[in-house]
Amino acid sequence: MQRRAQIPKLRQKLDSKLSPRIGVAQINPTLGDFEGNKNKILESIHRAKEMKCSLVVFPECSLFGYHPFDLLERSEEVDRQEKQFYDICKKIPDDIGIVIGLITRNKSLRGKPYFNSAAFLVKGKKPKIFNKQLLPTGDVFDEARFIEAGDLSNNFFSYKGKKFFITICEDIWAWQFPKERSPYKENPLKKVVQKLGRKKIDLVINISASPYFLDKIKLRERVTLATAKLFKAPVLYANLVGAQDEIIFDGQSFLMTPNGKKPFQCLAFQEHLNVFDLKTYESWQQPVTLKKSEELHKALVLGIKDFCAKTGLEKIHLGLSGGIDSAVVACLAVDALGPAKVFALGLPGPFSSPKSLLLAKKPLAHLKMVVK
Repeated sequence: MQRRAQIPKLRQKLDSKLSPRIGVAQINPTLGDFEGNKNKILESIHRAKEMKCSLVVFPECSLFGYHPFDLLERSEEVDRQEKQFYDICKKIPDDIGIVIGLITRNKSLRGKPYFNSAAFLVKGKKPKIFNKQLLPTGDVFDEARFIEAGDLSNNFFSYKGKKFFITICEDIWAWQFPKERSPYKENPLKKVVQKLGRKKIDLVINISASPYFLDKIKLRERVTLATAKLFKAPVLYANLVGAQDEIIFDGQSFLMTPNGKKPFQCLAFQEHLNVFDLKTYESWQQPVTLKKSEELHKALVLGIKDFCAKTGLEKIHLGLSGGIDSAVVACLAVDALGPAKVFALGLPGPFSSPKSLLLAKKPLAHLKMVVK
């Protein structure tokens, strides 16, 4: 009887070893809300476990929130994050691996005080920490101010008979720069492949916090395809979703194969836990392709909604002039917060055309807004 009871468990272990299911937990963390982010992570882990995942992957800085900027001047904030990280380690279930992004301390006496890291966790084992090597400092990024560069040549781990290679966001983006204009001396991925020799990688994982702009997905596809061809292995791009100040993250995590196919993708502009089979690439859900206008609308609505939620704003007051600009803003605000939380102000002056006020009132019936 005891032997029969063990057979289903052995079969389940064998199946997961031959064809593991990989979960991608595309979450929307809040910068500095370590307990709230931890709870999101734990909830997603348990859901992934119910979906029979062998491994679940979270985006870059999923525990801290991104981008930390000046918060890294306060070492006590990193202490608070570490406390929640070790609580995650205690509470993860058996028989599932987890990859999460976080900020870790540089314990050497040289360089910047922190690393931008990925942690691989398994119940009852010491966490394995992998550090980001290429640190962006242009546009909205300022990582090199506080973050020390890691070494990608150490970023390997094996789990359930499969070999994985971890990268973090910019680590795979050296491809996009012409050699003469690249901010980096070399593409570190090429050295990693040389070090591998004939050894095979089953999956390259890139945890990312990649800001959105129109057609950004095409750039991501370009760098993941170049990486997949180099390693002769699929690349999982696990991207953050949500908005932080002026930055919007669109999610749209995906899998890129060496032959240029994208068999798996998460939803755009919303949290999503999706699962794919590493052997067959079959997935639980495929997203609907968005038109550019729909994509921009979702991005703007998410930006407004998250800015209010993460700064504690409960209502929006705006002026309606009768023109197209304020009318569009009113529509986006209502879509983000609902009509009960958006208040429109008509402020005509002595030089205003009476028609302006009439035009300003025109969309209010459709939006069901409060007029002042």
